[in-house]
Amino acid sequence: MSDCILHAYGFNNGSSERLVESSVIQMLKDDALAWVHLDTRHGDSRDWLMQNVSYLDNLILDALLAEETRPRIVEYDAGMLVILRGVNLYEGMEPEDMVSIRLWIDEHRIISLQRRPLKAIDDICDMLNKGKGPKTAADFLVALTTRLFQRMAPVLSELDERTDIIEEAILEVPDTKCRHEIIDIRKKAIILRRYIAPQKDVISYIRSSDIEWISSSHRRALQESQDRVMRYVEDLDAIRERAQIVKDELANALADR
Repeated sequence: MSDCILHAYGFNNGSSERLVESSVIQMLKDDALAWVHLDTRHGDSRDWLMQNVSYLDNLILDALLAEETRPRIVEYDAGMLVILRGVNLYEGMEPEDMVSIRLWIDEHRIISLQRRPLKAIDDICDMLNKGKGPKTAADFLVALTTRLFQRMAPVLSELDERTDIIEEAILEVPDTKCRHEIIDIRKKAIILRRYIAPQKDVISYIRSSDIEWISSSHRRALQESQDRVMRYVEDLDAIRERAQIVKDELANALADR
């Protein structure tokens, strides 16, 4: 299998199986549903896509392979280009250094690309290997957004807890050393919000689209993801405001001292 291919699965009659390269290439041309996940860090990713999914518009290919991306959606024919971001949960990484997932999805094919590993993709592969994963393209889209946003929750909870701790510390013993912690909290909240907030609009667009292969039950599931993202944005706004208040309280306490 080409070095640029990380995962390849075929879906048939409610079941899924791993595919070799020749099989996934054929299924991507047929009406049977297939998913291929590529690593854009390999130089042959563009050539592979141009050879095997040449029916995609060049603008779509450029967006899938772009070095820098922001969350967005482009509807094209009966499919969609979807770009989302998830928190970086790998050891030694900063969660706010969010990882992009680029996705072309229609009723019969799913083509996704990454520049760095993403836990949500690992989650879907684990589910498929256990026979519990998505069965349709819409199932896949719901599963991906659900896992992406669920994995953000612990990161935001930790940031909120850090805000509680620093707030309590300043009330008890104001110290100039707390300034660095306050700045770090506000910085993380700002960066997370920058990439999380646009994803609310992406999910909203998908829910309101006329794409026929997305059923009403899938749209309801996407509503849950949209509501979750809205809560995250509100939480991040609250953390930023609290951090600013704590910073002002620290400055006043030190001035009084």
